[in-house]
Amino acid sequence: MKNKIAVIFPGIGYTCDKPLLYYIIKWLRSNGVQVVTLDYTCLRKENLQGNHALIVDAIQQGIEIYERKVSQQRLTEASQVIFVGKSIGSAVAAKVYERLSDQQKEKTKLLLLTPLEETLQPKLRKDSIVFHGNQDPWANTKVICSRCAEQEITLYEVEKANHSLETGDVELDLRNLQWMIRKMIQLLEKE
Repeated sequence: MKNKIAVIFPGIGYTCDKPLLYYIIKWLRSNGVQVVTLDYTCLRKENLQGNHALIVDAIQQGIEIYERKVSQQRLTEASQVIFVGKSIGSAVAAKVYERLSDQQKEKTKLLLLTPLEETLQPKLRKDSIVFHGNQDPWANTKVICSRCAEQEITLYEVEKANHSLETGDVELDLRNLQWMIRKMIQLLEKE
């Protein structure tokens, strides 16, 4: 995985030390991918759920954090770019992707974990993957399914899972975690 870079766009509460992001970051690094992690814990979380105006503002702040930390030159020079987004971070990743040149889009892969509905409004790559818990209070399952179908994006719906892609059943959550990491790795290994 020579000259590859991954940008991790976490959630506000679901940071890079949480299981899904922790293990995909660990796998990326073990495969020689340069990983840049962002931190959105400074973003306002109160009253965000269901408030489109506050979500749009948080996305813009997330883009500004991205622009301060990631240089366009690094993306241009990379042979492959990987965006991993979680929650609000998935919306930021989608907006950043939307601004890339066609050439940069061609070499960028998107892995979106519990995306907000706002995430799937720009046109994304068909080989992107989305993981959505069908008990996620932050995003309407019908809307997520519809937008993924419209764009021919692979959607993995996790039964009974919440916004952290957890069900409350520890053994099931561990199996789901392993399954999701495998699916992400399969996409990343595909050239």
